[in-house]
Amino acid sequence: MRLPALLKTLLLGITLIATPALAEDAVPLDANGRVPVGFKGDDAEKIYNALAKLPELKKDQFESQADYAARIDKIKDTIALPGGKTLGSRMAFVIDREGVRPDEYDSDSHLIRATVASKYGSIDVGSDLTSEKWSNTLQGFIFSSKSKLIGTYSASNSFGAKVTVRKDDVNEVWVGFDAQKFREKAKLGSSLLPLGNDGAKFSLDAEKARDAVGNLKLIVVAHAFPPFHVYGEKHISPTIQYPHEETKRIRAVYVSVDEVWIYNAKNGEVYKKIIASDEAKK
Repeated sequence: MRLPALLKTLLLGITLIATPALAEDAVPLDANGRVPVGFKGDDAEKIYNALAKLPELKKDQFESQADYAARIDKIKDTIALPGGKTLGSRMAFVIDREGVRPDEYDSDSHLIRATVASKYGSIDVGSDLTSEKWSNTLQGFIFSSKSKLIGTYSASNSFGAKVTVRKDDVNEVWVGFDAQKFREKAKLGSSLLPLGNDGAKFSLDAEKARDAVGNLKLIVVAHAFPPFHVYGEKHISPTIQYPHEETKRIRAVYVSVDEVWIYNAKNGEVYKKIIASDEAKK
């Protein structure tokens, strides 16, 4: 795995950069408080590519953490990003959802649960990056994923079982963040998924639930946060049970999450907003 030197420098102890003003509307709601149908939000891939080209975002080895934070805070509103945003803007990323299993609705309690189908991933970024505040796993919502078939080949194990292995090259773009910190500050229960087991539950009557199931998406409202962009690679080796070899290349826009919305992409209705505390937004 290859990671930018900036990540190793910053994850071991960083002075927090001021949260952008929340008066800016990251999502243009209509008069009824609904998300416009067809809303696409900010393009994480374009933002990553722009951030990766900015040498001024790197911390100089002679800068203290406080000096670095002060310098970035001073220039953040002058750094233009795609979609008319700046480094100091709030951004809104629309995350599609696909099926580990479908949305669940309990007709007796009128509760719908959406957690299990969220597009979400994690990748090991090395034990040398651990500290009191950070785990050694980069986590994030999967914004986009493109797979390319490289080829196939035959393989066998020591018992003589033979399989045909598919080999793929996968390129993904993530919205990466400290999921554990967000769960804690948004008062969500412990879970491998960023929303927690209870975070994605909400109440709907049966009529609305019929319209919601299958049309739910997430909006991650966030602001850019050091190290701003992260690159990592992950290799999955084939087995007899899973004859699939995969090399995954991940580009992540690194953010601090302010809010996660669960909404109906068909009609724009927002069902739930999970909001981090002020501390979690840093």
